[in-house]
Amino acid sequence: MPGRFMRTAALVLILVAACTGIYLVYRVNPAESAWFPPCPFHALTGLYCPGCGSGRALHHLLHGEITAALALNPLMVMLLPVMVAWALINLLPSLFARVYTYAAPFGRWAWMIPVVLVLYWIARNIPCYPFNMLAP
Repeated sequence: MPGRFMRTAALVLILVAACTGIYLVYRVNPAESAWFPPCPFHALTGLYCPGCGSGRALHHLLHGEITAALALNPLMVMLLPVMVAWALINLLPSLFARVYTYAAPFGRWAWMIPVVLVLYWIARNIPCYPFNMLAP
C-alpha cells in the first residue's frame, strides 16, 4: 500500500507542476519576460537548437494562435499531441495498477526520434529558402 500511495503522490505532484508551468506560460509571454531565459545554445553560437521558440510557441498555442506557434517551432507543435498522448499512456495506468507500466514510444521506431531532431536542428540553421522558414 505505501508504494501505491507514493506513486499516486508523485503523479499528483507531477500534475500540479505541469499545470503550474502551463498556467505560467499562458499568463506570461516568454518573448517579453525576463523570467524565461534565452536559449543558451543560441546565445553561445547564434544557431537555433530544436527547442528554440518552444516556449513562445506554447504561449501562442495556449492562446489559440496556431499559425503563430507553427512559425516559431513547427516540430514542437506537431509533436505536442504525441508527447501528451505518450505521457497519458504511461501515467494513467500506473494510478490503477499495482505495477508501474511503461509504453515505449514508437516501439521499434524509437530510433527515429533523435534522427528527426538532428535533421531538424541542421535544417533550421540552413540560411536559404525553404529551410529559413523553420527558424523562429
